[in-house]
Amino acid sequence: MRFALRNKSRIIESFGNDFYKNMIISLKSYFENNSEVERHKKDGYNHDFISVPGTKCTYQFAIVRQQYDVLTLAYYPASNQVNNK
Repeated sequence: MRFALRNKSRIIESFGNDFYKNMIISLKSYFENNSEVERHKKDGYNHDFISVPGTKCTYQFAIVRQQYDVLTLAYYPASNQVNNK
């Protein structure tokens, strides 16, 4: 399974480059080590979500689209996520 992340520049602008780099490292590690991606639903949303563990937090992503083995992801900040800029 592979991933494509939407709105990279907006994530960097909102949370900083270090946050983005840590997120990408966590995503790459998650997809390399998991052949099956565990999806879950959130109340009030149509998309499935995945949780990706990181070194400092767990990242939440909405699965916007799936084509073949590529998941297009949109970052969904947790309500307690602090702006780490």
